[in-house]
Amino acid sequence: MVPPLRSAPRVLFRPKRLPFWFSARCYAKVRLEEPGPQHKSPKSLGGPPRNLISTLNPSLLVPNDYLDLSHRKWVIVRFPKSRGESTASIWYEKVVHDFIPFPEKSAGFLYFSRDPQAAPLEGYIRLRVTPNNASPSSFHDGHDLLSPSGYPWQIILPQVASRSNYARFRDQLLEENLVTAEELSQSRSLFGHRRRINPEATLFRLTQEFPVNFASPSYLTVVGSKTLHVLRCNLFRASRAGGDYFPWTGSAVVRFEPSTMPEHARRRVVHLRIERIVDRVVSNAKGYHALINEPQEGQLLSVSPRGTSQPWAYDMDRKNSSLAAGLRILWDDSRIS
Repeated sequence: MVPPLRSAPRVLFRPKRLPFWFSARCYAKVRLEEPGPQHKSPKSLGGPPRNLISTLNPSLLVPNDYLDLSHRKWVIVRFPKSRGESTASIWYEKVVHDFIPFPEKSAGFLYFSRDPQAAPLEGYIRLRVTPNNASPSSFHDGHDLLSPSGYPWQIILPQVASRSNYARFRDQLLEENLVTAEELSQSRSLFGHRRRINPEATLFRLTQEFPVNFASPSYLTVVGSKTLHVLRCNLFRASRAGGDYFPWTGSAVVRFEPSTMPEHARRRVVHLRIERIVDRVVSNAKGYHALINEPQEGQLLSVSPRGTSQPWAYDMDRKNSSLAAGLRILWDDSRIS
């Protein structure tokens, strides 16, 4: 009689613990690249590989360039000429050591663009959310995906030039003649040493929009042709007996603009326009009327220094401050007469 075979003993294998940055990246790639139980494999559907797009030029988009990033934390993007592991990694927002997923309906086309009035090193990759799903013809009827601050989600040219995870974007922009090697080199020389680049707080020209919180200072990086200037703006701070304070809470997207008032003729004076309110404005000064009036959407920020309301005006040539120095750089690069 042949004795029954015993099953082989189980061998437990415990891999060596990997560094956090390596294990986190590998986990993200596996989670996003491999189809989950609720998704069918792209190969089984006979379609193109996931996240493979053909262009960043909005005039050359095709239906297969359509991406759905909804609820995903980390996304790997490939292009037809990508070799091996040559990819670009993108994400929505990073908080401390974690990522916030892309919100619902984050679906559309990645594209590179420059504002018609853009400064030399200004440019961005954004996601255009389109109403007709994968139809490139609906591109101009769509809107750019917004970040939590109410400002468009974007990757700016200095990030593309300076960060290794955007190397494939860098190659693609050069292949499509959307940027020049000189622009990338100049951006890298200015930003390559910086540990963090905040695209929302990087200003290239005077009238460029940027997000603000009414209850805290704004830290902005001003980009000149050959220099960077970091400034701390207390645009919404007021003073009273006992010290300084912020009379309003809430947030908005704002921009500087040159004054057109006759009394400011031939002077470099700017106002601040509240383009749109993101978080509701609430008074933070109980029983006290602040010199800074309540910010109103679409209006210039106004103050009441002598009881009469008037637009906030800043003469950059009569001030000796970090804000004045930054505004002078933006004014000169914007070629304002």
